[in-house]
Amino acid sequence: MQNNGKQGLNPCVLPVFLSILIVSLLSCKPSHSVEAFKGELSLFTWSFQKDGPALLGGDWAFQYGESEKGFAPIPSNWKGSGRAGHRALVFGYAEYALHVILPPDDGLTLMLKAGEIGTASSVYLNGNLAAQTGIPGRTAAETTPDVRIRYIPVPEGSRAGGERTLDILIQAANFDDSNGGGIWGPIYLGTTEQIEHLRYSLVIRESFMAGLFFIVFLYYLVIYFYRRTDLTSLLFALICVSFFLRQSVIGEKILYLLFPVLPWRFLVRLEYFSLYSLAPLYILFFRSLFPHGFLRSIQNILTGIGIAGCVAVAFLPVPAFIATLLPFQIYWIFLFVFNYYILIVSLREKQADAWIFIASFTILVTAAVNDILLTRLYVPTQSLVTLAQAVFIFFQSLALSRRFAREYRRSRNLEELNTHLSELDEARMRFFTASSHELRTPVTLITTPLEAIMNGRYGDTISRTAPVFELVKRNCDRLKRLSDELLDFLRFDSGSVTPSLRPLDLGPYLENYAALFAPDAVRRGIQLDVKAGAGSDTGTGTGTGSGGDTGGGTGMVILTDPVLLETVVLNLLSNALKHTPLGGRISLSLSRSGGTVSFTISDTGEGIGDGQLPHLFERFTAASIMAGTGYSGFGIGLPLSAEIVKTLGGTLGVSSRIDEGTRFTVSFPFHDGLPLQSALPSNSRISTYLSPSVRKGAAGLTPILVVDDDSDMLLLLEDTLSSSFDVHPVSSGAEAIAAIKAGLRPRVIVSDVMMPVMDGFALREKFAAMDECAGVPFLFLSAKADPLAKKAGLASGAVDYILKPFSIEELSAKIASLASLAQAERERLEKKIVAALRTESSPVTSGTVDWRSRALGSGMTERDLEVLALVIRGMSDKEIGAELDCSSRTVSNRISALLKRTGTASRAGLIAYITGNG
Repeated sequence: MQNNGKQGLNPCVLPVFLSILIVSLLSCKPSHSVEAFKGELSLFTWSFQKDGPALLGGDWAFQYGESEKGFAPIPSNWKGSGRAGHRALVFGYAEYALHVILPPDDGLTLMLKAGEIGTASSVYLNGNLAAQTGIPGRTAAETTPDVRIRYIPVPEGSRAGGERTLDILIQAANFDDSNGGGIWGPIYLGTTEQIEHLRYSLVIRESFMAGLFFIVFLYYLVIYFYRRTDLTSLLFALICVSFFLRQSVIGEKILYLLFPVLPWRFLVRLEYFSLYSLAPLYILFFRSLFPHGFLRSIQNILTGIGIAGCVAVAFLPVPAFIATLLPFQIYWIFLFVFNYYILIVSLREKQADAWIFIASFTILVTAAVNDILLTRLYVPTQSLVTLAQAVFIFFQSLALSRRFAREYRRSRNLEELNTHLSELDEARMRFFTASSHELRTPVTLITTPLEAIMNGRYGDTISRTAPVFELVKRNCDRLKRLSDELLDFLRFDSGSVTPSLRPLDLGPYLENYAALFAPDAVRRGIQLDVKAGAGSDTGTGTGTGSGGDTGGGTGMVILTDPVLLETVVLNLLSNALKHTPLGGRISLSLSRSGGTVSFTISDTGEGIGDGQLPHLFERFTAASIMAGTGYSGFGIGLPLSAEIVKTLGGTLGVSSRIDEGTRFTVSFPFHDGLPLQSALPSNSRISTYLSPSVRKGAAGLTPILVVDDDSDMLLLLEDTLSSSFDVHPVSSGAEAIAAIKAGLRPRVIVSDVMMPVMDGFALREKFAAMDECAGVPFLFLSAKADPLAKKAGLASGAVDYILKPFSIEELSAKIASLASLAQAERERLEKKIVAALRTESSPVTSGTVDWRSRALGSGMTERDLEVLALVIRGMSDKEIGAELDCSSRTVSNRISALLKRTGTASRAGLIAYITGNG
């Protein structure tokens, strides 16, 4: 495996490691140690105030059992004291003795610090028992193990020949530690203040380290519960808790200070378990960080050995599992080498933060090897594992924090991407819904007239110049435009469009297109102002303006593809015309600024909101913005225009304000050359962007109100229904409400669903709240083939929801049936309503009770009875609302529900049904 890049350890790792090594070497304090010579030590010239505490090292008088005598180095394990006769010693009883010559009497009180003595001990000073740890006996039955550090006040020394002396006798017994007994820890002699200061500093330092490990453990445990899919944080938390447990049972044994009643056998199990459990945790931790499939089997074997060691500590007797320490130390060395291999492979593969893990692991391994050699008395250093563990946790936390930060950013990016994809998916669904609606409308306007012709509605000899053929032809062109628009969009989406650029004078080009839209603007009462020539100012429609020269060139030359640019101009002009209300104004202007030629199309329509404006040129999003606004097309005209302008090397910008209008600006680089052609618009294509005029229906027949934003649909319905009904066509909900308020009283209302500003559902709610439309049958006629939309339409009180394309014969028959039923009920119930009003106004009679009983028998509530009583009295929705302290809309909805429940079509029918006169 090759690594072409250069990647090494962080420069900060070497200083940290060197500082740890220096501190450890300095901690040996060679200047503060004195060695006993064959059981005697002279401190006559020692100054505790200047030299500090004295380490009572060297050879002490040693007796093992009853017979074997000699000298033993302190500190040491009697199994490995270096004497040939002592190598077989494991369990037993021994005594250590030292005669100390103290400095002259200087008035200082002294204290002795006795390190760990295994595994039970008694300390005698000048022949008196000064301290006892456990119960040292000559047999296992007589011995109670207990190992801890003792701080023993020193009594006044005895005097011999003018010298002040101290005799130390330590009895040690070991029948539990299979590694051997003895004085394992150093013994210091110093002033009381010095030894107590040493004690408190050690306790504070070890408590701080234990607390640090525990806090880190809690932190990563919380992270794991927050993100349970990532085991790395859990494994690192378990490593930290193992550090914490080991720190609590070694050294000053903080856990023992907190709980003095804990037995030594429990503490030693906890010490070994915290050590043995680190092995499988390290393996699993590094495997989760740097998975390598080809090493998995070896990792499983090493993990199994570590787990087996933990089981041994938990269930075997103390001497048995302590005997596994040496094999486990060898296992640790192999584990270090194996983990190093994993980290080096990860470093060569340039995996993230591998250098941090290998640096921290190096420090930990170095300290661990040092402690292994220290426990075997091969080096005179001090334990470095605690400090190395702190450094290891710091570096691991740094690496894990970086890892979590990367994963958090990645998850945030995924969330944003998912949100964007959801929005895009929703926009696509709206796009396809709008596409279905747009395709159904022209198909209806083609199939329905053809069906009427085939059924003979227009006679046997219909003229080829009949308006119905013009309607069919126009909607065929409309279908062609929709298909061309969709194909153009797909071509641009696939990147297969290559423009054919040529010089073009924009002035005559734009004027020709504006002239084609002028008749439609006049019909709609919209002023169309064109300023596209050099100094020209032409007014069209209802406005006025001065004529200009449109026959020559304007010098506004650009390099473009006239065919592609035609789509942009048609979309923008058609869009402006559709969104400009009656009496509004559309302006088309051409200008040049430096090396840029721009044309602007502005209108005085309803405007576009600030929230929608940034997404106006986004694919599919624009479709949802334009849905229901009256825009004829898939809603991709503006995104398509933006793509075309960008392909042609120009820019398309937009600005808008609500209720003030919208301005689109298209800019191209100026072309310094003569135009080769002046492209003219295609009348067949432009005609599909223009809407025909709507003819007025005949009078004297049953009046019906038809509401649809599509002018061709209005023309078709008026043309096919006017022979049987007095059709009143309007193109919006606002116009329908205005017609009702102006005195129109239709017998049936037919309305589209998807309309700008106010859709069919909102219009139905408005009519339901108007007294003038109470009981008038309402029909929905829509291309929205959505079951939920149909359900919502029927729930609003409509008598039917008819999908486009539809049969004109079926629609005409349904309208006639509803109108006839409404008229018959109206005539039949006029007198009965008066009688009912008189009955309600008179005192209560049996008839009154009868209609209430009839209503209750139909499952009506008391609230329904209150509303019915007021309806029978002839009160309007507003009057009923004021009487019952509720809104007129609530009253209208309740009456509509009663009409549906009783199967009646009007209030008169409802009264007849309830009073039993129907």
